[in-house]
Amino acid sequence: MKTKLICILTASILGAASSPGQPGAPVPAAQITGVVAQYLMNPNGQLDGLLLSDNTEVKFPPHMSADLARAVRPNDRVTAIGEREGPQTFHAFTIVNANGQTLNEARPSHTPPLPGARGANLQPMSVSGRIKALLHAPHGEVDGAVLDNGAILRIAPDAGAQVSALLQPGAAISARGYGTENEFGRALQATEIGAAGAAPISSATPAPRP
Repeated sequence: MKTKLICILTASILGAASSPGQPGAPVPAAQITGVVAQYLMNPNGQLDGLLLSDNTEVKFPPHMSADLARAVRPNDRVTAIGEREGPQTFHAFTIVNANGQTLNEARPSHTPPLPGARGANLQPMSVSGRIKALLHAPHGEVDGAVLDNGAILRIAPDAGAQVSALLQPGAAISARGYGTENEFGRALQATEIGAAGAAPISSATPAPRP
């Protein structure tokens, strides 16, 4: 029954996403299935995706954080329908949980906060550990990492080659910055990052205003 539901859902999305004979029609939706290793969270404490057990990054809108937490939990098997942004990066339009419940991407129901307000409640934090998986911006630039202890650090995609060179799977690193710790984990926007035991360098991300 679950397989049939997923197939029907995929077919409807494919039909909506692509109209034969129409020039410029969107690329048909793709589908992946996997086990959730952990939530992905932004420095503001909002869930913005899932990390699967094969280290695939599944992105989902942060304004739907509460919906995602209700529908999916770590160790659940899920199906994501959407589009690939890279070899291990997937933008989900729909997530189907282990019970066949579907969660569809939706527009925000409220006006997003101003950029300066987003960092108003961030706290000084530090994290350290070995890099388990890399996180990516829409065009493939590395913009963060998940550590082996579950902590998440984010950097600006244009932070520079010196910073990006530090972010390699298996590398031991430490970082300082501003972020959030809650029931879903720890995540920070790094202002300094360095290899374990080495002097940190600036990640080219300005500290939030107090």
